[in-house]
Amino acid sequence: AVARWTVLRHAQEQVPDHFPFRSALAQRLVAMGEGNEAERLLLEATEQPNPLPAWLALADYYEGRQELSKARTALEQALAFTPPL
Repeated sequence: AVARWTVLRHAQEQVPDHFPFRSALAQRLVAMGEGNEAERLLLEATEQPNPLPAWLALADYYEGRQELSKARTALEQALAFTPPL
C-alpha cells in the first residue's frame, strides 16, 4: 500500500500553490517526527501570493513545539495579511 504521506507529497509537488495539500503533508510529517521538513514546507508557503494560511499554520506548529517566540512572530506576520475590519 502507498503511504498517505507519499500521496500528499506527490499532490503537493503537482500543485505546489495549493496550500491544503502542503498543510496536510506538513501535519503528516510532524506526526512522523519530521518536524524540520514540515517547517520548511510551511516557510516556503509564506512566499506564495496569499501567505496568511501558511503563517497561521506556522504559528500552530511553533506553539505545538513550545517555541512561543516563533509562534508570536508568525502570528504577527499573519496579522500583516489580515484584511482590516
